[in-house]
Amino acid sequence: MGCFEECKKWNFSVKDEASYAIIEENRPDEWQSITKQRWAIELKEVLGKIVIYTSTDKLESGCLVEYTKLYSASHVWYTFGLEWFGKIYIQVPADFILDILGSTEVHFNQSKGYTSFLIGHIK
Repeated sequence: MGCFEECKKWNFSVKDEASYAIIEENRPDEWQSITKQRWAIELKEVLGKIVIYTSTDKLESGCLVEYTKLYSASHVWYTFGLEWFGKIYIQVPADFILDILGSTEVHFNQSKGYTSFLIGHIK
């Protein structure tokens, strides 16, 4: 159950003139390829119980649970994310999350979007 996606993204900074030149001059040899593999499920509360759906079921409200592998030519990273969506908030039981994370400690200051994370880790 769940959904598996794979895509390739290109990441570059546009904070300085040199980066704009890479884009304008179409120099993809200076771009860094990032491949993303994502496994995802969606959670919804039904009659007081958490039910798992595939992320292709198009729920109106719930919580997306995502495990992702990001990799470049020289690095591999794994991410875990919870993303609530829709108008109805569901309370995901702590034991559900603990079953996934095990003894891994996650701190709030580690929460970032992919681009922000990659900019800090790719040189």
